[in-house]
Amino acid sequence: MAFITLEPSKGGQQHVLVVTDHLTRYAKAYTTKNMTAKTTPEVFFNNFIIHYGISKRILSDQGANFTGNLMQEFCELLKINKSRTTPYHPMGNGICDCFNRTLCNLLGTLDQDRKKTRKAYIGPLVHAYNCTRHESTGFAPFILMYGRHPRLPVDIAFGLDMDSSKSKSMTCCIKDLKDRLT
Repeated sequence: MAFITLEPSKGGQQHVLVVTDHLTRYAKAYTTKNMTAKTTPEVFFNNFIIHYGISKRILSDQGANFTGNLMQEFCELLKINKSRTTPYHPMGNGICDCFNRTLCNLLGTLDQDRKKTRKAYIGPLVHAYNCTRHESTGFAPFILMYGRHPRLPVDIAFGLDMDSSKSKSMTCCIKDLKDRLT
């Protein structure tokens, strides 16, 4: 996990907490007004843990919001192994930093009016990233995370909506996911 700081937008949402799964490359981004030691575990718990479960391990930089007593107590309470990168060495958390660069590039494509309401675009841009084939894994992060292709508006627009009558059995889906993960 890491924070990126952008120019202030409407509503004061200037910071983005980015959480990236190292196995699947699946990413989530949560806008915040600040990146304090109180906000970090609160946003992580309320937006990530509630939906995906408690992580066994998290990796972050050595910012005070990630290394402070509150975050340490949070990790101890939830039995999360907390590790941190080497100071001033971005390669230590390369997967997250690579996504951060990609997200900043995607946000840079917005015109000035849309940048003011950037919060409305972060979710769809992150979803587009998660639905795109990743060079390192050969799969879209969405597929690795959920074991299925995403159902996208473009599929419906072009009449490519998945036919539920062709769906596989649960056993086949689990076997396929295990084979892909192996």
